[in-house]
Amino acid sequence: EAVYQVSLADGAFLYVGPAALHVFGYTADEFTRDPGLFRRILHPEDADPIEQVRAALGAGMPLPLSTYRVIDAEGEERWILQSSALVRAPEGSPVAIEGICRNVTGEKRAQQTIEEHRALGGRDQRQQGAPDRCLAAPRLTHEAQRLTALDREARAIDRLDLCGHALQQPAPDGEVLHQILDDHQ
Repeated sequence: EAVYQVSLADGAFLYVGPAALHVFGYTADEFTRDPGLFRRILHPEDADPIEQVRAALGAGMPLPLSTYRVIDAEGEERWILQSSALVRAPEGSPVAIEGICRNVTGEKRAQQTIEEHRALGGRDQRQQGAPDRCLAAPRLTHEAQRLTALDREARAIDRLDLCGHALQQPAPDGEVLHQILDDHQ
């Protein structure tokens, strides 16, 4: 997961974590040096998540959880899940948006495989009298278990500050996160 902070004034990235390369296919430095990079790599069919957050702020609504696509440096499509929070100045005015972005391309591809199977493969098997089953079930079950573990760790990261752990410290590994969760539930 890559963390980020974007200025509300001009939309420039104030900070992008080093995991940006894994998530987006571009380095953190590329994002902070080039203010237009994010909008250029955003898939043309997808809404700009930063603008969605700004619109939610203007309407007094909660910040949305966003799923969108980007095109990486190799020309490949990546699916991103973004969670955002508002940063306020000491006097209370909104000044930035910060959040976490996660590359969910594998999950989206697994979901598409299931949908394609149901739409095509499952129907063909029923027509032939075979039971409706997914031949990719073992692989998808493993992926679901991996996603459940990732989701639990992401929720732990979101709650670290509530548990008295400083967010400025290096992120703990998964085992430590599970211990923190178990200690504070």
